[in-house]
Amino acid sequence: MQLIEVIPISKSVPKESLFYFTGKKVACGSIISVPLRKKEIKGLVISKKSVSSSKSELRQQRFSLRKVADPKPQYLFSDSFFESAAELSDFSLHPLGSVIHSLVPSVFLSLPHELLKKKKTKQKGYIHEKYIIQASQEERFSHYKNILREQLAQKRSVVFLSPSIALSEKAYEKLAKGIGAHCRLIHSAMGKKKIYRIVEEILFSPKPLVLITTGKFLSIPRSDIGAIILDGENSSFYKEKKRPYTDIRDFAEIFSKKIKAKLFLGDLYLRTETLWRFEAGEIIEFLPPKTNLNFSNEARLVDMRQKVKKAGGFKIVGKELESLIKKSLKEREKIFLFVARHGLHPVTVCGDCGKSVSCERCSSPVVLHKAGSKNFFLCHKCGRSRSAEERCKKCNSWKLVPLGIGIELLEKKLKENFRGLKIFRIDGDVSPTFSKATKVLDEFEKEEGGLLIGTEMAVNYLTPVSYSGIVSMDSFFSIPDFHINEKILNLSLRIREKTKKTMIIQTRDPEQPVLEFIKSGYVMDFYRKEIEERKKFGFPPFSVFIKIVFSGRSEEVLKEGEKLKEYFNAFDISVYPGFVSKVKNKYIRNAIIKMDKNSRIEPNLKKKILSLPPKFSVDVNPDNLL
Repeated sequence: MQLIEVIPISKSVPKESLFYFTGKKVACGSIISVPLRKKEIKGLVISKKSVSSSKSELRQQRFSLRKVADPKPQYLFSDSFFESAAELSDFSLHPLGSVIHSLVPSVFLSLPHELLKKKKTKQKGYIHEKYIIQASQEERFSHYKNILREQLAQKRSVVFLSPSIALSEKAYEKLAKGIGAHCRLIHSAMGKKKIYRIVEEILFSPKPLVLITTGKFLSIPRSDIGAIILDGENSSFYKEKKRPYTDIRDFAEIFSKKIKAKLFLGDLYLRTETLWRFEAGEIIEFLPPKTNLNFSNEARLVDMRQKVKKAGGFKIVGKELESLIKKSLKEREKIFLFVARHGLHPVTVCGDCGKSVSCERCSSPVVLHKAGSKNFFLCHKCGRSRSAEERCKKCNSWKLVPLGIGIELLEKKLKENFRGLKIFRIDGDVSPTFSKATKVLDEFEKEEGGLLIGTEMAVNYLTPVSYSGIVSMDSFFSIPDFHINEKILNLSLRIREKTKKTMIIQTRDPEQPVLEFIKSGYVMDFYRKEIEERKKFGFPPFSVFIKIVFSGRSEEVLKEGEKLKEYFNAFDISVYPGFVSKVKNKYIRNAIIKMDKNSRIEPNLKKKILSLPPKFSVDVNPDNLL
């Protein structure tokens, strides 16, 4: 009989490890099925010893241990993967089990037993170096192909990571030409049987392979990985939006070092933090980062402040963009129009008192939508909807004024101005899944000419078009986030890169400096300005932020905030309301602990953070501070 210590692979178990006993043989590093409450979960065995040698420990337990009758051991992880996950867990201040859960596709935990019954062989190990490739997509992929061929010639496998399923599909199309026999595409939108078949090929193929996939499939154990290529490095899709906030970019760097593989970070514009690390000598240039992207197309800024309608509002599609649409239709060319927000109008305010209309459950601004002949308000934070036929909650006025441009409003106006025009649309409301979005894009591709409208989601699916227009992105400027200019730059450059001839950017704030960088393509000039501002205000990469979020009744969160200040009084901590101050009738408060970039999280701080109850959510290096 053995006493085994198991790390639960679950996002909802706050404890680092649990103990069980079993009469079956299990090895450390194996994945087994264990009972927890009224269900079974997967767990990672990290230690074992005989029950006879643990009698004194067992007597001290305040609860009886449960038995694992049939553990069904599987060997899913390599030692290097487990060690890398443990290091990420230590950095992110989250339990190892929840970190592993975030790094592994759920389908992996149900793989057939025969695929995983053998212990994984040790990684061979080559030379670990980190490189950057900042260039156009065409140039990056040209270099990627050379890297792949070089690695395959040396009998080494390569993992190619994309930030989304759509982009991994496109990468496979580009990279598989000439080396298709070595390439394997795998992602979570595939069916279970197909994933099982591809995993079997990857595990047992004697020849080196190129795995083209998304972040979670980096966990597939191969002992011959010579390089990891992480494309679209600036994409926010690499970081989880909920606990434990795992960032695949952090894991890829740790993992590549553990297995002594080369790591290539590529994008049109790399993260500002990554470029700073390159200048500091932490990362090597594979080729000098492009200072000017030298687009062959034309980008024009259109000042929309003077485009006033008779009704007193603003024109949605200006004269210049309208002419571009007509031109594309006449030439039977394709055009893409981007809009930042969902619905008809992203914001509605009272015309008398100025109060904005918000969600009754979570207090987020609601978006005005239309269904049939009726309008309704929808909260894109919590999903609650209600009729738009209401008075102002503050002053009881009927004068509710919709503001801003949403994708539904754009579609409505285009149909009015271009009768009979077939409009294709990709956004989270009408095409929320990979299959639905792909279907819309396929229909758009088949159409001679054609007009596609979409939100940020559509940019991942976009193929080259002759013309493009950014109808509205000004709402981004109001977001209080130190990353926002970089996000605007990256998103706009991606659209411009897909545009063959002309791109028009409509704005009511043409003095914003980032717009000139989008127009000129001088990305390193943007970097110089951005890094100077971050240094001035002490933002990353010149500091490390630890964000703590908590919620509750109004008086509760105020008390908890004061307790946190006292608890962390030895550290630089600030407590303030969240940008969305209320969710599901609970008030949100944030706390930020700021540390010097070169400081390690000291043991005392780590111990205090790990001892916080589960109601406190912790995010190291958060995407935003609000």
